[in-house]
Amino acid sequence: MLDTLDKLKIKKEGEVTPEELEEEKAKYNCFRHGVGIQLFGKNSEGVTCKYAGEWCKDKVHGDGHYIYPDGSMFKGNFNNGIFEGYGIYQWPLSQSNGLKKRHQYKGIWVSGKMHGKGEFTHADGSCLQGTFANNQFEKCVNKKTYFLNPFLTTNEQANFIKKSD
Repeated sequence: MLDTLDKLKIKKEGEVTPEELEEEKAKYNCFRHGVGIQLFGKNSEGVTCKYAGEWCKDKVHGDGHYIYPDGSMFKGNFNNGIFEGYGIYQWPLSQSNGLKKRHQYKGIWVSGKMHGKGEFTHADGSCLQGTFANNQFEKCVNKKTYFLNPFLTTNEQANFIKKSD
């Protein structure tokens, strides 16, 4: 005879509510802990969405690799499900000069934000290297410090600085 968790697992997609699943996990004291892989299915482009790495009390925690439904991915350290420490995040594919490429940040994360030394590479290949604070790129020009959206192009950054002076 199947136990309740097995019955929940074989229900069709969309029939099991998150509340039902959490209730059953609590009833049987089931949670992910240690090292493992969680598969979430495939996105519209056929990419398997998953997390592979360390778990602590049912949260991604420690070193891991996450592929999200929108095609973005993170490889690095998690702290209770939040980016923390060194990691590489790649945004979903975008069109640049006729090619599909990704924006990428590799560097330090604090509380889920780019914060510390890092490198942001645009899909077109241009790169920002230096210090980031609260998801903003720190740029010093003529002894003045500016905090810029890293997604801005070089021209957009220059125009922003020019208007700010």
